[in-house]
Amino acid sequence: MTPKTSQKPQNIEGLRKAARQKAEETRRRAEEAIALLLKEQRPINFKTVAETAQISTAWSYSSPALSTGAQGTGEDPST
Repeated sequence: MTPKTSQKPQNIEGLRKAARQKAEETRRRAEEAIALLLKEQRPINFKTVAETAQISTAWSYSSPALSTGAQGTGEDPST
């Protein structure tokens, strides 16, 4: 016989809210980095955006908006 364990419903809304805020902040930093790179006429690619924004290159690659932005500059987005 297996004992029944009662599980309380988990309240994870706080975690979801924090994750959304972190994602929004990261996206904002990436957008600001792109604007700075454009202003300084520096190459825009995943690596330079990630370094300038102090975000991971993995996040850069996974962000469709950033990917489109890097590709639209005429730079090679994979460098």
